Amino acid sequence: MSGTGTAVQIQLERDEHGHFVRGNQAAAGRKRDEIQQRAYELRKAMLEVAGPEEAKDVMRAVIAEAKAGNMLAAALFFDRTIGKVKPVEADSEDGHRLRDALLARWDEWARPADATTTEQPPDAA
Repeated sequence: MSGTGTAVQIQLERDEHGHFVRGNQAAAGRKRDEIQQRAYELRKAMLEVAGPEEAKDVMRAVIAEAKAGNMLAAALFFDRTIGKVKPVEADSEDGHRLRDALLARWDEWARPADATTTEQPPDAA
């Protein structure tokens, strides 16, 4: 850069913890209290319109979608009921238990939904 231009330098005043001090222009913005107040107002408005029965209806709809194969609905259901699932290392004890459980149920899951017979295919010997 050439040295002919003038640079505007803002003094960023901070406290001993490195936080901006009150009145610092660089720290101007929406105040935390305003955000919390807005969130409170939105929650209050939602609760005025929807009660426990509506919440149950919504959850039933999510469950129906999940059962129909909507993976986003299934993820939403499980995230909200048992919490977010952490990845399992494939070579850990939990990974081996998960693999064994999945393999034990594979035949049930792989069977077409409309299959009503329990016949086993003939041996191809």
